[in-house]
Formats: sequence, C-alpha cells, structure tokens
Amino acid sequence: DGWVYGGNLVRFVNTGTIADLAGTGFFPMGNATNFRPFYISCPATGITTGGTFTVSHALATNTIILPPAGTGIADASAPAKNILLQHQASWSVSSAGVVGGAGSPFNLIAGGTGFGTVAALADLRLCKSASVVGTYVLATGTTVDPRLKRTGLTLLEITTTGGSQHFVGSTDAVNTPLPITLVNFSAEAKPGTVELKWKTESELNNDYFLVQRTADGETFVDIAKIKGAGTTAGANSYSTLDNRPLTGKVYYRLKQSDFDGNFSYSKLVAVDVPDYGSWTLYPNPSNGSDFSIGLSSGDLGKTAYIKVQDLSGKELFQIALENLTSTQVKIEIPQKLAGGLYILSLAIEQQIVRYKLIVRE
Repeated sequence: DGWVYGGNLVRFVNTGTIADLAGTGFFPMGNATNFRPFYISCPATGITTGGTFTVSHALATNTIILPPAGTGIADASAPAKNILLQHQASWSVSSAGVVGGAGSPFNLIAGGTGFGTVAALADLRLCKSASVVGTYVLATGTTVDPRLKRTGLTLLEITTTGGSQHFVGSTDAVNTPLPITLVNFSAEAKPGTVELKWKTESELNNDYFLVQRTADGETFVDIAKIKGAGTTAGANSYSTLDNRPLTGKVYYRLKQSDFDGNFSYSKLVAVDVPDYGSWTLYPNPSNGSDFSIGLSSGDLGKTAYIKVQDLSGKELFQIALENLTSTQVKIEIPQKLAGGLYILSLAIEQQIVRYKLIVRE
C-alpha cells in the first residue's frame, strides 16, 4: 500500500528461483512524489544459499551528459547504442549471505515516474555510473511510468558496494532528454525586490523558464519568462528580479519548458520578505545628537545593526541593538554630528536599507 523513501528496505530471500516481478524480489522505493520500484529476480538457476538484499533510493531531479559528450557509455546489447544521458536518481543494492546459482542468474527491473521527457521506451536503458552490466531488454510500461530491464547479471554486478549505483539512461538526447541539469536555484530579498538566480550544468531542448511565485503553495503567479539555452553541455547562469514582491514568507519555483511543449518544475525555494515600508527614520532632518528608527513587529527579538558614515565612506559610529523589544528605538549619537548629509545603514539579519540622514546646521 506504500513505498519506502529516506531509508533502506531489507528483504530475506530463500533458496530457489525468483520470477521476474515477483513479490519476493520487489523493493517498492521512491519519494513522496514519485514511485521508483526495483526488482531483483533469479528465474532460472535460482539461489543456492539464502540471505538478504538491501535496497535504497537516492532522490535527484537532474540529468547529466555522460562523458565524453556525444559518446557516453557504449552498450553492445542488441540493438547496440550509446547511453548519452543519465538521470541522477539512483538505486543502491547490497547483499549479505546470498549465493546465486551457476553463471549469471540474476535479472534487474527498475523504473517509475518522474524521469522527465521520454519519447520512446526504446530510448531508455539501465546503467551504472560509467558502464553497463548484463544484457539490455526493451523496457515495458509507459513513457511516464517505464520498467527498464537487464538480464544475466552476477551477484557482484547487482550490488553497488563502494559506488556504481543503478541509473536510468537515455540513448536519444534530442527526443528523450530527461530533465535539464539544474545546479542551484536561490531567492534573496532586497529592498523593494527579490533577486532570483539559478544555474544549469547542461541543457537539452530547453526553450524557456517561467519564474513562478506563491504565498500559499497552491496558487502560482508567473513573474518572468527567461529564454533557455536550447541544447548545451556547458554551464549557464540566469537571474531575474521580482520587483513587486509580496511580504512575509514567499515561495518561488521554475517551470522549465522544452521546444516540444513538455515541461517540469524545480523544487520550491522560500524567502522571508520584510515589510520595508514599515522601517522608518525620524526625525529627518535630525539635530545631530539623536534620531529614532521605527521597525515592524516581525523584527522583535532580532538584532539590528546601525552604522553612520559620511559621504566619503568614513564610518563615524556603529551600534548593535540586540534582542529588540520595541518597534520604536531612540539612538543617542556618541558625538554630535556637524550639519550636513550622512548615510545611515540599517541591517536586520540579511536585509539592509540605507537612508540619507540630514543633520541641521
């Protein structure tokens, strides 16, 4: 009735055969969004000594171009093809006490949902990080929920101790590109705006990005449309601004669309946007001996840093107001300022606002 994510699933297997897709060798893996089933079978010669298999699933949403670009991993299984792309979600397998029958008696079947754009089942192949093991068999299921298969594996080829996990690969970089490789995506609040940045390691058939915003996690609004780089093996950096941001806790995501209309979403990134409109400096002009600042209720309990500089950038004084208990704070200036124009910087956590402080002659 469910599946395992965020941990290991251990199954005991007895002596004898295990048919393909049998419950005995079934490991229902995945994450909260996508089902990623994994099967181990031994349908012919069978297992001669029983023991345990342990399987885990590592979540990832990106795809890499396998080196060398344009060649990738050669798979001699008929029809011979090169695996050019590799989705970075993976399965790890270990065993304890299991002894297989003569030869290479094991088969693997794996797959599931959330692997991105797949044009044809024939484009998909199970692989390890830099090689293939066993013999390719045409995938079954559908392009949105495929089951990939390899047969004739040894026990050593099944297990992934020390690395070389099992991955989903694509032999067609154009029609079955899987997702783009999104390295990072961030949102940073600044006075009057939110700056959004992201970087891709590679792109395939990438038409454009839509930057979307939500306050409740359900209703999304398009903020900006940014042209993608098409198909490239190199890194690309992007940025845009939300110049009419909401205040409070806000979430952003990327909707990436291919030239053929297929699309996928990035994870949500959260940012706390202060209500800068509630920060005030008064009186301004000042008498040069003191001034006050007005803050928002959300700033209570935080630390405010105030710095005053002259127009050359020379720091005249700095003060830290720890554990704020009031939204109205009066600041006594250590040494009376001469008449003129100054720059006052107010910082709370990662947010900074600068004011022109006028001191009367």
